[in-house]
Amino acid sequence: FVRDTQVRAQHLKEFSLRASKSLNLDEILRELVEVVKDTVSVEKVYVCLEDSGGETYRTAYSASPLDVKSFSLQAANPCIQWFQEHDGCLMLRDFQRSVLYKSMWESEKQMLANMHIECIVPLKSDSDLVGILLLSTKPKKGGYSFDDIAFLESVQSVASIAIKNANLYKKAYDESRIDPLTGLLNRRAGKAALEAALHDEDDAPLTVGLLDVDFLKTINDEYGHAEGDRALR
Repeated sequence: FVRDTQVRAQHLKEFSLRASKSLNLDEILRELVEVVKDTVSVEKVYVCLEDSGGETYRTAYSASPLDVKSFSLQAANPCIQWFQEHDGCLMLRDFQRSVLYKSMWESEKQMLANMHIECIVPLKSDSDLVGILLLSTKPKKGGYSFDDIAFLESVQSVASIAIKNANLYKKAYDESRIDPLTGLLNRRAGKAALEAALHDEDDAPLTVGLLDVDFLKTINDEYGHAEGDRALR
């Protein structure tokens, strides 16, 4: 028992160090799935993250490349609503007794059953639910222990902050490269992309298109910049 506790503490410490040093979302998710899979001894681990619009939680990473990645839950889904008001891990068997579970679509219930989900962990930073962690039934009898739950809640507190920081970094990075009006690369990012393509070693054909919008200044002068922006879009 003492050795297991020490091993879990060491795994948590190592994960915390790695997660705190990274702003790469894929790297953080990989580390998260691996530490959960190895420490809790569970075969299937899925991470669903909130999309940019805040409307859907989609599968972003899993323990195996062969796992189903099509699973998603709307922000209005009863399961997501549960975690808006609760912070701890949720055992599916307990959730199935609730009114919220009964209001889920049958297709969503069937998907959870097909994935053999037994435990759902919120990835929550303060009150912001950045994602959820779906864990399958454990191969050994006995289910999830108190120590498993304690470890998962400690891991999620670290992972949720790391994921939130990675998302903020990516947003700032994208905004520094993307023209907000057209959604295209701005001049600096476009130039860098062109130089990278010119130095690409695969010798693939490269085509560059240049567009000149006629009478844009006239539209701005006569109808205002709002109409000019609409013309560019």
